[in-house]
This record gives sequence, C-alpha cells and structure tokens, in this order.
Amino acid sequence: MDNIRSQRNREKFSREGFLYIFDKKSADGNRKMWRCERKDYSCRARKHTDAITGDVRKNFGDHNHDSNAAKIEVVRTVTALKQRAVNTNEGTAQDQPYGPEPVTSCTRTTPVRTCTTTAF
Repeated sequence: MDNIRSQRNREKFSREGFLYIFDKKSADGNRKMWRCERKDYSCRARKHTDAITGDVRKNFGDHNHDSNAAKIEVVRTVTALKQRAVNTNEGTAQDQPYGPEPVTSCTRTTPVRTCTTTAF
C-alpha cells in the first residue's frame, strides 16, 4: 500500500493513475472499501481490498475522468514532507546560522541602471 494521506489524514492508495480514499471496513473487518477521490466529478468508481495484504479484490464502476499520474507523485511527495516535518526536529531555512541570502534589486532609469544590495 502507498503511504499517502489526505488533508484530513485519511489513508489513500493509488492504482492505474487514480487515487482512492479509504471509505470504510466491511462488517467482518476482512475488507477495506475505497472510493475515488474525485468526488467533485461525481465519480462512482470504488475498489475493495483485502484488509491485511492490500490486494484488490473487487472493482466497482468506471471513472468519469482521466487519470493523473503526475498528481499522485505530487501528493506522495507532499505527504512525505509533512511526515518529515512531524517526525524530525529540523529547522527551517530561516533557522540556519548563515541566514538568508542578500537581496539585489535593480532599477532602470534610461539610460542608467542602478542596483543596490540589501543584507539582512
């Protein structure tokens, strides 16, 4: 299973360029039921997976939109960054000992160009 989370920290997984969000478990707890994340398109595609192995057991409905593999990579990267922020004690770029780079701004008054550098 992918390690992807929604904004509300719900589990997601990807198959064939589509993202599915966890909906519920079966009454006996042996299956997980997933729905397509594109609810805004009224997409009714669903999948059932084995709760332990994650293998897809059943597919229901067809997608009414195109797949987007690039979006899956973006969501996977954002999830990894969020988890890293929670699990590590790393500082931000502003916390680094050297501080931010100086800023150079230029203005042009015909025909002379003037530049100034501001250090923080």
